[in-house]
Amino acid sequence: MKKILVLIFVILISGKIYSQNDFFNFLPLKVGNTWIYSGGSGGIRLKINGTTIANNHLYYTFEHLGTLASCAQGPCTPFLTNIIYPMRIDSVTGNLLILIGGNTCPWLSGEVLVDSLKMKTGDIINNNCFFSTCGDTNVMNIFGVSRRTKQLGQPIMTYFTQKRYVYGIGIYSALRGCFFSSCGYNLNGCVIDGTVYGDTGFIIGINNISNEIPNEFSLSQNYPNPFNPVTHFGFRIAKFGFVKLTVYDALGKEVHVLVNQQLQSGTYEADWDASAYSSGVYYYKLESENFTETRKMVLIK
Repeated sequence: MKKILVLIFVILISGKIYSQNDFFNFLPLKVGNTWIYSGGSGGIRLKINGTTIANNHLYYTFEHLGTLASCAQGPCTPFLTNIIYPMRIDSVTGNLLILIGGNTCPWLSGEVLVDSLKMKTGDIINNNCFFSTCGDTNVMNIFGVSRRTKQLGQPIMTYFTQKRYVYGIGIYSALRGCFFSSCGYNLNGCVIDGTVYGDTGFIIGINNISNEIPNEFSLSQNYPNPFNPVTHFGFRIAKFGFVKLTVYDALGKEVHVLVNQQLQSGTYEADWDASAYSSGVYYYKLESENFTETRKMVLIK
């Protein structure tokens, strides 16, 4: 009897037994939670910025920075919708629902069913309003930890969707496409309940200000400085070649690589969103050819 009790205790603390409604953790909806994805033009940052009440349900609202990925079916969010709608998870069915305001299904009022987070491997939902399958529920190493995942989507040859949800994290990857076009996202990092996972630095874009060839390499002081949370970096490249622009914290630890690619000669500007980082002193360094320059900046929240 003691051996059985010990075994049950070990299983419980190892996280192998979960509460009945643990499907909520496959998409942690909480104000402040933030996800950084690569994909599209320079990537995208999603952040839950509030809640709203409709039809006696609580929905979470999102803001996003960056440009949505786009393929033959038009713009695509990490939820594989064209727009980032308010959303909720039904506490009974585990259904992920978005609020669009129109009647698309007889048993839904102004909502669209995106996924069913209760699905297990081999499950299929196929009705007049929704079709999806669960391809696997594999355990994967995500941000250095073994985590449960679920791959959900529509395995149709002419039009396919695929999303992988990770327990405690949310959507880890998403792909939408058809025979001749596809687009999607991969998660770089996130902030869940105040805990940072992966790479949460976010560059909004690199803008080529001028193609006129500068006389020399240079790195300008960021502006604004101090800043909160977005700042801009100006730099000049005198010769075509590999360029690297890196941000470091006060201890010299690499925070994020903003630019890491070949660039033509010209004047550029890069933007960085540091909303996931704490206040303090940071440094940024430009490297190209034999040129290296480092400057100091201050993040104040």
